[in-house]
Amino acid sequence: MTMQLGCIIPNSGPLLSRTPLAEAVAVVEEGGADSIWFSDHLVMMENPSDAHPYSPSAKEQVDRVSNAAADWNEVLTCMAYAAACTDKLRIGTAVLVLPQRNTVEMAKVCSTLDRLSKGRCVLGIGAGWLRDEFEFVGYDFDSRYPRLEEQVRLLREYWTNPRQVVDGKAFYLTPAPEYGVPLLLGGNKPQALRRAARLGDGWLGLAMGYTSYVEETAEQLAILQEAGAGIERPFQRVIRLAVKDRNDEDGLLTMFSELAGLGFDEMIIEPSWESADRVINLLAEARKLIPAAS
Repeated sequence: MTMQLGCIIPNSGPLLSRTPLAEAVAVVEEGGADSIWFSDHLVMMENPSDAHPYSPSAKEQVDRVSNAAADWNEVLTCMAYAAACTDKLRIGTAVLVLPQRNTVEMAKVCSTLDRLSKGRCVLGIGAGWLRDEFEFVGYDFDSRYPRLEEQVRLLREYWTNPRQVVDGKAFYLTPAPEYGVPLLLGGNKPQALRRAARLGDGWLGLAMGYTSYVEETAEQLAILQEAGAGIERPFQRVIRLAVKDRNDEDGLLTMFSELAGLGFDEMIIEPSWESADRVINLLAEARKLIPAAS
């Protein structure tokens, strides 16, 4: 099967203030991508106590989180709107911070998205990194990992058995998904990779152009392979590529070329979105680098 090509549409920052989301979706479709992806934060924090996992330090955050006051449109709302703008592209989160969401509400929203989009909804999920954000929305930060695992279990339970009996009372959490919502677990550390192999329908990793990304990604895939040995179910390997300067299209394409042969099912790139033509051209150049189907 040919590797798929995904594209980030930034739901944070100025893009959606100057460009209607429907137009951005049309640009991605014209560029020949297979999917669009959105990121997630409910709130951001001035002078956060924690550094973004892929930032050098709390004082030197990557540009995606450095401006706490920037608009950050809610990710599931963006997914629903985008799904109505195309009948071809899959719509995903890269990634949604699941432990700071209500599990019943997530089950309802995602099963609805699954039905309305006719199976094009993909849920990339992570445990989160910003303690201040968890505290603001009212969830415990230190228990986020066991909460994430329990939420994955509950989502599948609710989607499989929409009739739930609690204390002798029957509750119906409908509609159930018609096509199925893949759960791709994020995280690059060994424990996150093992969790993805154990619980997920796939792994959604992040490769950063300012690191030794080829060696690190190969090591991560090896951990996934070892952790998933003996597990007989479909499993997607998806990677999102990030460069320090989103205008560095040559650097992004170099990353794509170097990682494309590692056996991913999908690679996701993030254009600068300076113009529609640049996005279309970047996607076209990336598609040329996709290995031929084996």
